[in-house]
Amino acid sequence: MVLCILILCLGVIGNIMVPIVILKTKDMRNSTNIFLTNLSIADLLVLLVCTPTVLVEVNTPPETWVLGQEMCKAVPFVELTVAHASVLTILAISFERYYAICEPLKAGYVCTKARAILICITAWIVAALFTRHYSEWREIIRLNC
Repeated sequence: MVLCILILCLGVIGNIMVPIVILKTKDMRNSTNIFLTNLSIADLLVLLVCTPTVLVEVNTPPETWVLGQEMCKAVPFVELTVAHASVLTILAISFERYYAICEPLKAGYVCTKARAILICITAWIVAALFTRHYSEWREIIRLNC
């Protein structure tokens, strides 16, 4: 439990520092760092939503949920949405790196900051829609709430 709390604290500090540094340093504001900021926000959500619930689950009797009906539905949704958003963001970084390496003349036009922000927003929307569809289809929320 101590290790989990230590990881939580260090992870929150590290993932808060990434957007702060990128937003405060003008030279750091490029499309790749926008994607990295998006990944740090996703990691921060995992740390702030999922880790405390794991700590509560470990310290309660099996098959009981003490955090209420809303958290019972929200935690699995956030976990899967963040996972989907992270994968989609890494995919976007891969495409951006492809253009930078294989199509360097096009990269300046294709890999813009505005497009990176739009892709990040789209990734979160698509991730939420995938998660909602998946949770309805597979009924993943089967906790005793």
